[in-house]
Amino acid sequence: MVLFIGTEAAAYYVPSVMEGYQFEFTGTISKVALVGDLIYSNAYEKVLVDLTQFLDNPDVIADAFEEYQKVINSKIIFFAKGMTEESAVVSMLIEKGFTFFVTSALTGPAKDQFRNCLEGKPTYTISGRRVSQTKELSATMSLKKQRSIAVCGCSHRIGATTQALLICKYLLAKGQKVCLVSVNDDMKEWKDALGIHTSRDDEIYSRMIIEGVEIYTDPSKIALIQAKQYDFIVYDFGEINEIEFSSAQFMEKDFCIIVGGVKPGEYKYLKKAYERLISTKTYFVFSFVSEETKPSVLALQGEFAYRTRFAKYSPDPFVYTLEIDETYDGIFPLKKDDEKEKKKHWLFRR
Repeated sequence: MVLFIGTEAAAYYVPSVMEGYQFEFTGTISKVALVGDLIYSNAYEKVLVDLTQFLDNPDVIADAFEEYQKVINSKIIFFAKGMTEESAVVSMLIEKGFTFFVTSALTGPAKDQFRNCLEGKPTYTISGRRVSQTKELSATMSLKKQRSIAVCGCSHRIGATTQALLICKYLLAKGQKVCLVSVNDDMKEWKDALGIHTSRDDEIYSRMIIEGVEIYTDPSKIALIQAKQYDFIVYDFGEINEIEFSSAQFMEKDFCIIVGGVKPGEYKYLKKAYERLISTKTYFVFSFVSEETKPSVLALQGEFAYRTRFAKYSPDPFVYTLEIDETYDGIFPLKKDDEKEKKKHWLFRR
C-alpha cells in the first residue's frame, strides 16, 4: 500500500509509474501536524508527500518530517512542483537529510525524477547541489538582492497576467533588470500565436522576448534563470482556483500580488485569498474599479486597505505609461533608491 499525502490531482501520473500498487490518497492537508497520525496508521510501503499544500512555515514542515522519518521505515518522497533546492522548505529538508524530490513542473521530466526516486537515486546530495548545476547555482547563491514577485488572480480573466507584465514594464522603466516566469501553461502558445522569432539561446532557456520583456515558460529551469542575475523575477501563477496552484510556492516569494475584482462574481473569490495568502508582504490590486467605487472597496478591505491598489486601464499589457506608477510606487525596493540611500549616508559621514 502506498500513502499519498495530498490529492489525486496532484499525483495523477503516479499510479501509471507504480503499476500494481494500491494507493491511499488523503486529500488536501494544510497543516503538517496532521500528517503524523496518517503516516502511523499503517505500515505503508511508500510514503509520498505533496509539499506544496502546507501553509506552515518551512522550518515547521522540515522539523515535523524529520520526526516522522525517525519512526517509519519507508523513505519519504516529496512532490515539490516548480520548487528548487533554493526554495526555503526544500533547502531545510535537504539539511535534515532528505534527498528524494520531484520538482519538475512538466509531466515527462517529473515522471523521470519520480522513477529515479523509486530506484533509490537521490535528486539532491545532502549538500543540496547536483553536480550538473554547481556552476549555475553558485552564481545564484552569490546574489545578494535578487527579489521575487508572485502574482495571481482570484478569478478567471481578472487580469493577473496583464499585471505581471505591467510590473515588468514598470521595473524596466525604473532601470531594473527584470524577467517574467510563467508558472502555469498559459504563455506557452504565445510564441506561435504571435509569430515570435526565437534564438538558439531562447530555445535553451524556454524564453521569448516580447516588447522588451523577457518571458520564461519553463519554471523547472529557474536555477539557470536566477543565475542570470536579474534584480527582480516576476512569477505569474495564474488563477488561485486552478488545481496546479501552490499556496506554499506563492507565499515564499518576497512580494505577493493578488489581483481581484469588485463585481459580485469576482469579489466572492477573494475569500480563498484571505484564508491562504495573507502576510505582511501581500498586496491587493483591483481591476476595473471606477473612481466612485474605490472608497467603498477600501472600506471593505479594512486592515488591508493600506496594501490595496487599483489597476489602471491597460488594454495592452506591454505598454507602459506613467499612470502605472500610481499602482506600484512604494511597493518594491528599487536599485536606484538603494544607491541614493548609500550616497546620502556617505555624504553624512563626510
